Amino acid sequence: MPPIACVSRTEHFSAAHRLNNSLLSAEENQQIFGKCNHAHGHGHNYILETIVRGPVDARTGMVANISDLKHWIQAAVLDVVDHRNLDADIEYFREHPSTTENLAVFIWIRLARVMPPGILYQVIISETAKNKVIYSGEGLTDSDYDECVVIILQGRYAGKKAVIVKNFDEGTSERPYPHAVVAGIERYPLKVTRSMDKKKVAARSRVKPFVKVVNYAHLMPTRYTLELEDIKAAVTAESLQEPSQRTAAKKA
Repeated sequence: MPPIACVSRTEHFSAAHRLNNSLLSAEENQQIFGKCNHAHGHGHNYILETIVRGPVDARTGMVANISDLKHWIQAAVLDVVDHRNLDADIEYFREHPSTTENLAVFIWIRLARVMPPGILYQVIISETAKNKVIYSGEGLTDSDYDECVVIILQGRYAGKKAVIVKNFDEGTSERPYPHAVVAGIERYPLKVTRSMDKKKVAARSRVKPFVKVVNYAHLMPTRYTLELEDIKAAVTAESLQEPSQRTAAKKA
């Protein structure tokens, strides 16, 4: 059995926020959050420590390549939260108070989407020199990783935006690698003018969707999410096996 080791990478980012819960009254928010509930918000210089854990590869001598770890953190976290207003710029915090605990959960979800399954071990965020949150992924379900808007990096749809409908972190018997079912728009409506007749307007107004299974390595997450309850039942991995099923899934 190969030795097991942990590798840590520390990064810094700055972000503003206001501790507030829209489900509570102004008095309750003030009582719970105190000065952190100030209407104009405040900011922090956060310290993020990302720890991965796994077997030391006999060929490379690594648990994970530091270059890969830097890229994952930059793309999934820093590009999203650095010099942002967490409440105004990130959809997740419109439903979750932007406490450091929830920030740690948010970062875990985003990192887990881009890292090889099982390698992410801990996320540690220092809000101040005295306050620190440690999170290891407990309490999350598969649905917490769905509904993320991503950019496809390779293949026919490279550069297209899509949304994750279903994750398969452990792969399947047919596809033994981490992948996701994604849905997106292949062709958007074209510009129409008043001078065009109804037939031409109808033709140029058509939307051509796509549904595809994509390797995790070929997806880059963004900071956006999308509500998908209406199409999750129709768009599944099984619905992509036959051309007729794929057509029905696109119509959904």
